[in-house]
Amino acid sequence: MREYPEDLHLQADVLDQILKLIPTRSRDLVEQGLCQALVNVMSSHSSAVRVQYLALKAMAKCLGCLPDCKAAMASAGACKVILKAMEVHKDDPHIQLAALTAMAPFAEDNNGKASLGAAACASVAVAVKRHAGVHDIALLGLRLANALACGGAEAIGALGDAGACAAVVAAMRQFPQSAGVQAEAARTVELLGARAVYRSLIARETGCEALAQALRNASRGGSSGGGSAAAAADARRALLRALRLMARDDRSRARLAACGACEAAVAALLASPRDAAAQASGWAAAASLAYRCRGGGGGSGGGGGGEGDGCAKLRSAGVCAAFAAALRGFPDDPYIQMDALLTAATLVGSGADADAAATAKLLLTVGACAAVVRTMGAYSAGSNRPNAQQIQLRSVRVLAVLARAAAVALPAEAAASAAAAAAAAGDAAEEAAAAAAAAAAAAAGSTAAGGDAAAAARGAAAARDLRALHGDAPAAVEAAARAYPDSPDVREACALFRRAVSGEERAALDVAAAAAAAADDDDPGAAAAAAAAEAAAAAAAAAGSAAGVAMDDGADALDVAGLDAQLHDAGLGHVVAAAAAPRPPPELIPRGSGR
Repeated sequence: MREYPEDLHLQADVLDQILKLIPTRSRDLVEQGLCQALVNVMSSHSSAVRVQYLALKAMAKCLGCLPDCKAAMASAGACKVILKAMEVHKDDPHIQLAALTAMAPFAEDNNGKASLGAAACASVAVAVKRHAGVHDIALLGLRLANALACGGAEAIGALGDAGACAAVVAAMRQFPQSAGVQAEAARTVELLGARAVYRSLIARETGCEALAQALRNASRGGSSGGGSAAAAADARRALLRALRLMARDDRSRARLAACGACEAAVAALLASPRDAAAQASGWAAAASLAYRCRGGGGGSGGGGGGEGDGCAKLRSAGVCAAFAAALRGFPDDPYIQMDALLTAATLVGSGADADAAATAKLLLTVGACAAVVRTMGAYSAGSNRPNAQQIQLRSVRVLAVLARAAAVALPAEAAASAAAAAAAAGDAAEEAAAAAAAAAAAAAGSTAAGGDAAAAARGAAAARDLRALHGDAPAAVEAAARAYPDSPDVREACALFRRAVSGEERAALDVAAAAAAAADDDDPGAAAAAAAAEAAAAAAAAAGSAAGVAMDDGADALDVAGLDAQLHDAGLGHVVAAAAAPRPPPELIPRGSGR
């Protein structure tokens, strides 16, 4: 190679022989000057396709067989000729793949990244963008982009400015079933998405749609790139992290909700019941999608009129079951607990009363109230756990909106539960109310003869959770109030819960009035329903009065009139309002006190 540097055919033949010798003689070849010889031949014949390809293959194979020759390669100028080959032969997928393979070892450490420089980021982005349909280029190129981007802000800027946003979306669309490509693409989105300008570009390139589709595929376990459950799980984790980041952007949230990202996020949560990393990212994304995509809220990312698309889609996808499972399955992870609680509070507190009631019924059916009370016990003030106060605050908010909505969803059962809780305290008058409520519930149940067993089981589960709402939750709420007396947010949340519990009286009376009106119209079974509702209303009146007295104990200093004004100003008035409000409810979570 040194004697005849200009003989193109001879150089190619020698490179072919070197490729065969490297597996067994790599050290001898390096000691004889192979590194410099490869760089020299690539520099002398930069336009010769065969020479460039064989030299790149020899370089990659030598680095693979003898990793400690990397310093010698870098000193000889290998990085420079690799990038030159990618630039000159940008349309040749074979040379691009060989160059990416030769570049990979240099991207493994800071010294190698320094040798490559920011120019390597641009070369990789261009390669993936031009050859997004070649699986190995997409996979290796994105992997290299992620490694190089960890080098700092300059590298991320070089990637983004060279078209990496379009490249990553193109790769995701070309290989929707490749778990490897999807995972690497999601990591690239996460790195680029640290800058708002690149989040916007990714969304403009239909990145939201590609992300949602990839997450759906990963949650089904589909993968052509290895096909293992581990690969699908890795893709889910990476995709959920990317979704969490994209959901922060005002321009992306509505688009994510519209293209099925809410359903995909819930599917990923349900597919990863024991994966803490997936749960943490998934709940952070769900909280953003639920809160930011609600209708009636301002901002460019808000949904349309009525209830927000994000909330409706999360609920229909089964997020309530995922919520209870997350609280029970990850009791020691405060971040999962906080984001799951924020999501639940937003779901129940958004939209019209009918929507909130439907969500409350689903949550009660899966034991959400009992799970929240257990979380409050685990993160009590004396537990010394991180984020205990935030978890207490969000838990009380969930219980408050749950109590309010439960009175609309299950009025007879809620009244019976409240009366039974009061009776358990030993009040004889409340025992009578409890009996009346039980009779009311039985009468109401008689109108539902012929219902399926599943519905009966769901009703029984909801009744059990209502007992936790009225039996265990008040004590947990009062413990939080005592633990954080100086926190205005905690005081507000506890007051919400007190008012929500005692406010069930009006909800039951409204149901009684509706049932009576139905009876006047001679609806089948309406008379029994009316009697049931009236008895439930009476029970709720007695139980609500007792609950109001019991739970106001120790709260004499609370300015209720002033608090009402504060709550409405903060956007929390609809939680403590009576049954159906004629206007859309304001936001549940004040912007300054949430995430």
